[in-house]
Amino acid sequence: MRVYLIAVIVFYCTFVKSQNTGVTLYGTAVEYSNYNLIVEQTQNYITNEKTELQRFAINKKGDFKVSFDINETSKISIKLGALQGFLFVQPGNSYNILLPPLIPLKNEDQLNPFFIPDEVNIGILNTDPDNLNEKIQRFDIYFNQQVNSNIRSIIIANNKRKIDEIISQTDSLFPSISETWFDNYKEYAYLSLIALKNKDNLRNISTGYFSNNDILYSIPTYWFSFNQCYKNFLYKYFNSDEGSQLKTIFSEKANYTALVNTLSHDSLFNNTELSELILLKSIYDGYYSKTFDNNYLTSLAKEATSVSSNQYNRQVAEDIYKKITKLTVNSEAPEFELPDLKNKTRKLKNYKGKFVYLNFASTDNYACKKDFQVLEAMSKAYKRDLHIITILTDSDIENAKAYIKKNKLEWTFLHFNQNGKVLYDYNVRAYPTYYLLDPEGNIVIAPAPAPEEDFKAIFSKTFNNYRHQQLRKNKQKERTIYDL
Repeated sequence: MRVYLIAVIVFYCTFVKSQNTGVTLYGTAVEYSNYNLIVEQTQNYITNEKTELQRFAINKKGDFKVSFDINETSKISIKLGALQGFLFVQPGNSYNILLPPLIPLKNEDQLNPFFIPDEVNIGILNTDPDNLNEKIQRFDIYFNQQVNSNIRSIIIANNKRKIDEIISQTDSLFPSISETWFDNYKEYAYLSLIALKNKDNLRNISTGYFSNNDILYSIPTYWFSFNQCYKNFLYKYFNSDEGSQLKTIFSEKANYTALVNTLSHDSLFNNTELSELILLKSIYDGYYSKTFDNNYLTSLAKEATSVSSNQYNRQVAEDIYKKITKLTVNSEAPEFELPDLKNKTRKLKNYKGKFVYLNFASTDNYACKKDFQVLEAMSKAYKRDLHIITILTDSDIENAKAYIKKNKLEWTFLHFNQNGKVLYDYNVRAYPTYYLLDPEGNIVIAPAPAPEEDFKAIFSKTFNNYRHQQLRKNKQKERTIYDL
């Protein structure tokens, strides 16, 4: 009985520990009253795509509380108008956070899909001065000051002794401790300097920091150094003795699996997961540098989404594939999840089955309001074959609702809900912006013409071509005597 009881206790403790992945943020921020905010985490550090962890509302008094799950110590961020706050969170912990003073996003920046907010630390009120965030903040400030004040000596004079001196001084102030995550954070921050000292010897860096070590998926400094060390990797590697075989099969347009296997033959890259990440970064860099055949690189990225060795690498491949094919004809339209005017969540995939005339607009914009008159007539005339979806970017959604009700506009309206990602995904730089999607959710025309720019004739031709292709695709094979 005693043994059984001990086993139950051990199981319970193990179960609770394994389940304790929740993180809670709470606090009061009166300036942000009635704001809706989003907690995000970098999905991968090659494309810097972010994934949404949780949305939360700040009530009229400024109080808020939000919870989400993470599996390991991670950096999270919250968009705060013109700022982006960040902090490092650990599974099972609760944080009483202090948001920075509100700096509203300017109208022109709301429309700019490439606007990059300033990063600021989010304060924590309920932890001791020696917590992880405090350590990282103090370390970053000191280390970056040392690097910046000696940048001429490091870069121009290639003063290797100064690099060693900076690392030694910093490490004496922030000695290694039992907290492995922080030690790894430091080590790869130092590597950003060490890589400058050994910039012509990639093999030494790979051996010491990447080839024989675990991939540290959640540590930002690991990825900063990874991206720095493996930038333009293929170009450098192809010109080395070890890279001749990879260069040969690459020029023959071998598939992704063959490339990974060939790279893994080099003892330096016999870790398959690392080989995949290096190739994925090379695909991404190569596509935008136009060094190689972009159609070939696109096919490699697509293949990698299904054959990469783990879920993380498959996700990186998918992010790369989506990014390099974004908004191209026949590519899948970027998914979104936005509230309608009754605050019911809608997804783009909910509208599959018909063509979608997607547009981004504001009820404060004269050109948009002019188009609304035509769209109202179109929504009735094309009801059987076409969804019209307008994503509103009004800062005051209540005024927008009043305008729509007053003018009896009855097609589908959604609100971007301060989600700048949807504007970035669709490259919205002016209002109104239009796209035409086919019934499978693929882009047909990007950007599409406005309602009065001969859209009706263009849509009629597009619709008939699509229907003809579907009839050919679904045409039944005629039976012959050989089928009997």
